[in-house]
Amino acid sequence: MREILSGLLFLTFAAAGFAQSQAGIQPVTPDAAPEARALLNAITRLSGRNILSGQQNYAATKSKFTDQARFATGKWPALWGSDFGFASAGNDDMRARDAMIAEVRRQFGEGSVIMLRRG
Repeated sequence: MREILSGLLFLTFAAAGFAQSQAGIQPVTPDAAPEARALLNAITRLSGRNILSGQQNYAATKSKFTDQARFATGKWPALWGSDFGFASAGNDDMRARDAMIAEVRRQFGEGSVIMLRRG
């Protein structure tokens, strides 16, 4: 249980300055895709009212920790995260990258916001 709870990431968008200026927020990238702009707008609308939670998974475990968070809380994390795996064996096995990308596609299709890191 401790492992599950310590893995949860909580993002809050309720900082006073952010909440006051939310109407004028624009993406850092001027030519951001419409989907990126829509996501930014959705997150901005949460400011001061809601919290998004997310779960980091290892490349070789697919959604193991996301599933455990669901079991522990009764709710699916809004964000699904992983990295590309940089170890030669174990949970972070770089040979699991193809399976991890397949899981990213599945999670995205089910409505998760995807977080991927390089390492």
